[in-house]
Amino acid sequence: MSNQQLSSRSTCAQALEAFGSALPLTSSRVLVTGATAGIGIDTAAALAAAGAAVTFTARSDASAAAALEQITAIATQLQATVPKLVALAPHSPLKIDHVVLDLGSLASVKAGVEAFTSKHPEPLDILINNAGVFGMPHTLSKDGYEMHFAVNHLGHFLLTSLLLPAVLASKHKRIVNLSSVSHTTPSTLNFDDLLKRERSYLALHAYGNSKLCNVYHANELHRRFHDAQGLSTVSVHPGDMISTSISRQRLLWRFVFFLASPFTKSVTQGASTTVVAALASESVIPSSSYLIDCKVTPTSAAARLQEPAVRLWDLSVELVKQYLTPEALALVSN
Repeated sequence: MSNQQLSSRSTCAQALEAFGSALPLTSSRVLVTGATAGIGIDTAAALAAAGAAVTFTARSDASAAAALEQITAIATQLQATVPKLVALAPHSPLKIDHVVLDLGSLASVKAGVEAFTSKHPEPLDILINNAGVFGMPHTLSKDGYEMHFAVNHLGHFLLTSLLLPAVLASKHKRIVNLSSVSHTTPSTLNFDDLLKRERSYLALHAYGNSKLCNVYHANELHRRFHDAQGLSTVSVHPGDMISTSISRQRLLWRFVFFLASPFTKSVTQGASTTVVAALASESVIPSSSYLIDCKVTPTSAAARLQEPAVRLWDLSVELVKQYLTPEALALVSN
């Protein structure tokens, strides 16, 4: 099986089987943000089942404890049922832990990264920026930025920048950003509306802006670090209206997602594209690719523009600069 045989209904188990040549990941360290619910849980479980040492982020120790049970159960089942994983038996004990951080607070992101790197000073092979918010009423982050922009982009930008030295020191050097087909909603990135302007606020527009930021972030990481240092980046659309906690902010969205659930992907089907993005070699998934249904797909025309990507990068560096280490600041300021 290859990614060309995978489809919108392929599961994490099928993605692992398709890319069995990349397994086991026994010497790999992976970090997945937002793996306390939904797609993040299945993503973390699949990579842990494949042998990677997986750390996931959570907003509290309590939510992490509940997620760990689910991740462990799913990973154990995958090891017992996926033929490529069964063939690797006996398996070493699963290596899964967590770090507490809130992507809506830049100070919390910095503290979380410091805790992670203190516990795991080794290189970071794969970083998966999975966490996100959707459909929120106009809300400002602890740092005063519009919440979709703050959590979906800016918190991840700081996290990625702080971890970039560890990623560049690794063997795999892979960063995966979860974007969305909603990145096609804005025809251009409106920098005036991006941060916190409340006038004419539309939640779907704010979400679309943040998802366009995710693609720009991945593309700019590729432009700056691929040729010189071998970094590989991929943007992913997991699927439309998958029934996860991302719709939790408003009763209306929970109801809409519930009604759509019989016609949309399951959680493991949504996570499969992320697993492909994490495991596939560059010969299969070139760096700076955008994936839908486990396959490379064109982004919007706006997402392919370099000028707004550079402008967003420079703005993001300015906004998070006080939280960057000297090493990270030197890397992202080049």
